[in-house]
Amino acid sequence: MKTRSIKAADATKTLQNGAKMQIDYEIEDEQLQEPHTYSIPAAGRMAGLAKNGSYAAARRGEIPVIKFGGKLRVPAIKWKRILAEGRDPSDTE
Repeated sequence: MKTRSIKAADATKTLQNGAKMQIDYEIEDEQLQEPHTYSIPAAGRMAGLAKNGSYAAARRGEIPVIKFGGKLRVPAIKWKRILAEGRDPSDTE
């Protein structure tokens, strides 16, 4: 798996003797990518909902879901568009 070394200006640590030490982070490419789907509670948190409220909104069709076997997931692109436009997901496009 590919890794990428990240250096940031604020990635320093001050040691006890006052010296500064540069900290390098290695992050896998997969961690830099946005997820394609969210869990229902994670999608609800993006809209300010608690866990139970998120599931209730999904049951009402206010949070779009797709089913993979027994798992319900929220498509990331569609959900971000709904949040950005501030529209009701049950409206026809």
